[in-house]
Amino acid sequence: MRKTALLAVIAAVLILCGCTVTQTVSLGQKGGGSTGVTLETTDFFKDLIVDLTSFTDLGEDDGRTPDTVLLDRSIGTLWANIQKSSASTSSYFWRTPERVYMGEISFSNLPALIADLGAKANRSDIDSLFRLEDKSLTIRIAMENWHVLTELVPFLTEENFETYGPVYNHGQDEEEYLEMMDFILGDETSAQILGSRIILRITAPGRITDTNGTPESADTVAFAIPLIRLLLLNEDIELHLSWE
Repeated sequence: MRKTALLAVIAAVLILCGCTVTQTVSLGQKGGGSTGVTLETTDFFKDLIVDLTSFTDLGEDDGRTPDTVLLDRSIGTLWANIQKSSASTSSYFWRTPERVYMGEISFSNLPALIADLGAKANRSDIDSLFRLEDKSLTIRIAMENWHVLTELVPFLTEENFETYGPVYNHGQDEEEYLEMMDFILGDETSAQILGSRIILRITAPGRITDTNGTPESADTVAFAIPLIRLLLLNEDIELHLSWE
């Protein structure tokens, strides 16, 4: 397998069934705040990388394992893009000995940070994905604004991921999709996908008065998005909270 094709397959596996992502956002009164991200890869992903590639294919250095080399590159690129935004006051990430990735970002204006990352999208499209008002926040992911999300996370436009994501699979039956993934990536893949969640935990600058998430305290709410919903996007994904 050619190196470029191999990397694309591995990267697709990472997003589809290789990790658990938890993000925590603390909002200030005027759009500022901070966010923390934790990414932990599964043993399934690590073993599959070893099966698919060799250190030579991924350009091994410093004794790093193949999955570590790939993640170092991908996360490093994302953080470099964040650092370029004038709304980012600080950002850094690190890898623990257990190969768990953790990152922290401080920002002066969250809408401005998102606008910088999605600079090629127009303002109305960005607002349809993410809207922060005086005392409310709404995030809505739908097919009509998927292109904005790909601006924020450029990897989503990579050809091999698009093949497995909503651009090509929107409207497909979930059971048929999972059978296809098992055929392509192995029998454990559907179970890994169904067990994967993207967790977004938001702390508001006041007491939360309304939300469609799970309240964890007076000012904090958690949203758990099943990965399969994002891969097919057969229904819009909407997260909302308001506070006083």
